[in-house]
Amino acid sequence: MPETTLNLNGKMLGGYRIDSQLGAGGMGSVFKAHDEGLNRFVAIKVLAPELSGDRNCVDRFHHEARSIAALRHPNLMHIYSVGEESGYHFFAMEYIDGTSLGALMKKAGKMQPPEAFRFAGQIMSALHKVHCADIIHRDLKPGNVMIDSDQRAILVDFGLSKDTAADMDLTTAGTIMGTPDYMAPEQIEAEKVGPYTDIYAMGVMLYEMLSQVRPFHQKSAIMTMRAHCETRPEPLTKLCPNLPPVLAKILDKAMAREVAKRYKTIPSFAADLLRVCPTPELTTLAEEAAGQEKVKTILAKHAAAPATVRAALTPSNQVSSTAPTLTGNTLPPQKSSRRTAPSKTSDRKLLLQKIGAGCFLAFCILLVLAALRKKPDTKPVPVAIAPAQPAQPAPVKPTPTQPVAPVSEKPAPTRYRPDGFTGEIKGGELVNVRILRQDDSIEDGILISADAEKVKLKQRHTGKDLEIPLAEIKVLYRVEEWPRDKRSAQDAPHNRRPGLGRFGER
Repeated sequence: MPETTLNLNGKMLGGYRIDSQLGAGGMGSVFKAHDEGLNRFVAIKVLAPELSGDRNCVDRFHHEARSIAALRHPNLMHIYSVGEESGYHFFAMEYIDGTSLGALMKKAGKMQPPEAFRFAGQIMSALHKVHCADIIHRDLKPGNVMIDSDQRAILVDFGLSKDTAADMDLTTAGTIMGTPDYMAPEQIEAEKVGPYTDIYAMGVMLYEMLSQVRPFHQKSAIMTMRAHCETRPEPLTKLCPNLPPVLAKILDKAMAREVAKRYKTIPSFAADLLRVCPTPELTTLAEEAAGQEKVKTILAKHAAAPATVRAALTPSNQVSSTAPTLTGNTLPPQKSSRRTAPSKTSDRKLLLQKIGAGCFLAFCILLVLAALRKKPDTKPVPVAIAPAQPAQPAPVKPTPTQPVAPVSEKPAPTRYRPDGFTGEIKGGELVNVRILRQDDSIEDGILISADAEKVKLKQRHTGKDLEIPLAEIKVLYRVEEWPRDKRSAQDAPHNRRPGLGRFGER
C-alpha cells in the first residue's frame, strides 16, 4: 500500500493543534501536535482519507487504539484519546522524543551485547504484558520500536495486532499481513498465530542487532518469505566469533521453523538469555518462568564466568548520548557511534597479565612452603676437650741468703685425643661417639664435653646427659669408625687411626 501524505499543519483535531508531520505509512500519517488543554505535545495518528470509506480499515484503525489503551507499562506507548473530526479518523498517543530502533541500528551498526540485551529485555517485557492481555502484535520489527531520549525502548504500532481472547482478526482470510523480514512461517502460511509468533520476530531482531544482518533477507519479499519456511540462517557465531556459542543456540530455538521446537512464552525465552547477559528486565521475566532460586543460581554462574567474558557481555550502566532525536519532519544528523568488537590485542595483554600474576603468586606460595618445611638450625654446644692440668709444684719460699728463682713452667701438654678422633673438635660440630666401658658395655650419644676426669655425652636412646669417669672407659670411638666386625676395640687395632691408642695414649 503506497504511503499517504497529508498536509494538516496548523489544523485542530479533537483539541489538538497539528504542528508537523513525523512520518507516513500505508494506513495513514503520524503528526506531532500540541494538546491545548493540558499544554503538552502528543503524537496523532490519522487514517488516510481514501481508507475512511473502508469499514474494515476503520475498524482495524480503532482496534489498534483499543488494544493498548487499557495497558500500562513503561515500554508501551500510551493512548490518550480516539475520535473522528472533519472526516478524519485519529487517535492521540504519547509523543516520544527519540528515534526508531531501525534508524538507530542503521546509524550505529552492530550493537554490543550489553546494549542489544538491554533493548531486547525492555521489548520482551512489553511483549509479555501484551501477551498476558491475549494480544499478539504480529508486526514486531525495529521500525515499530521507538528509543526515547532516556534510551528507553517503547513498543508501538499495534495496527496488525490480534485479540486471541475475543478471536478478533480484522484481516481478510488468506491475506498475509506483516513485514516479510520478520514474519514467522505460520504467519506466512496464514496458520494460527500465538505468542510464539512474536518470539520468532524477537529472535530475528536480536540476531540483526548483534550482527547487522537480517537472517532471512533475500532480493524480493516472496523469496524472503520462502527463506523463512525453507532455510536456516547463517550461524551467528560465524558472523560474530566473539559471541558465545550458547547464544547462537538460543536464537536458533527462537527462530525454529516448527512451532513445537520454539519457545512458547517470553519468560522461558528470557530465562535462557539471562544465562548469557543478565539485565533487570530479563531477570524479572526469568523469575516468572524459572523461579527466584533458579535465577539466583543462573546469576551466580554468570558471576563466576571468566572476567573477559563478563566484561564483553555484562550490561553497562552508562547510557549512550548519541541517539538521534525526532524533531520535525526529518531526523537530525548524528555523531557516529559505531560499536567495535573488543580488541584482540587488549584481550591478549590482559591474558598475559593474568598469567604473570598467577606465576608470581605460585612462586610466593612455594617460598612460604619452603620456609615452613625448613628445619631450624640446631647449634650444639661447642665441644672443647680440655687438656689435663699437671700438678703444680709447691712454691719455694725465698730466704734472705737465697734469691728467688722463677719456677720454670713446663709447656702445657697437648690435648689428649680419645681413640678414633682425627683432630680437635671444632665449635658447633656434632660428634656422635660410642664408648666401650671397662665392663664391655657400650654407650652411644653426642659428645658434650671431655676433660681429664670425665666425659659428658647426651644418650641417644634416652636423651639424658650422662657423665662417665675416665677410669670406666676402655675405648672411645666416633660412631662411623666403630669396628665393622663388631669385635671389641682391643681386638681391632687395624681400625684405629695411626698414632692413636686407647683413651689417654699418645
